[in-house]
Amino acid sequence: MTINEILEESERNGIVPIIMTIVSQNDITRHPKVVIKYPLGDHPNIIIKAQAIHDAMKTSPWTSGITGIVTKLASFQTDIATYTSLEANAKRVSGGVGARDTFSSTFITETSEDLRVIVQGVVNLNKTSAIDIAKSCDMEIQGAGGRSPFKWTVTHGKLSGSVDLSADISEYNTRRYCSQWQRTKDASDPASWYLLENEILPTLQAKTTVFDLRVKDTVSFRFRLILSDGPTEWSDVIQIIII
Repeated sequence: MTINEILEESERNGIVPIIMTIVSQNDITRHPKVVIKYPLGDHPNIIIKAQAIHDAMKTSPWTSGITGIVTKLASFQTDIATYTSLEANAKRVSGGVGARDTFSSTFITETSEDLRVIVQGVVNLNKTSAIDIAKSCDMEIQGAGGRSPFKWTVTHGKLSGSVDLSADISEYNTRRYCSQWQRTKDASDPASWYLLENEILPTLQAKTTVFDLRVKDTVSFRFRLILSDGPTEWSDVIQIIII
């Protein structure tokens, strides 16, 4: 039976079907996404990871010859040294913790992102070698490990046209977070996640309910946490047919 036939049959019989599909966050062959897996909140190991990225990109055959990479890496090394100093003095000087945390957030979301974008550009031109390229720079291809960073669910809500989103974030062991949710009807288009019409308000709990969805539409959802040190990876995408 087709999806529409299932829905029509269910309506006639008063049955509420749960039609949900988990799909990988990325199609690794067509849309490989480079990610940097920093151990959020663990400043000494973030610094160690950053240094490993610097050293790897300096010698990787995929990036070492890129125009301007020497200057980029020299600047990155300077920022690593600044981060190291801020971490060493975080608890020794007044305001040290705040200064370190502010720098860490910028270092992860902006400074490191500049290098990730460079590697992403190389991957986009050599997609069949995506995993090797990322590994050579001490980065990863999201989804290549085959595991989502979260256990989470998308289920039909109590009202027609609504869905309940809920995630298990117990492994993060933190009370300071914000949950970011996204939806789209075309998960194959990365830009569609960011359309204003698809916006879901962030929450201070790892759960929310989305209303006013069109019945019989297939909608994809994803989720991540925003922590003090920056965002986590996105979860696996979950698709559900709205009833």
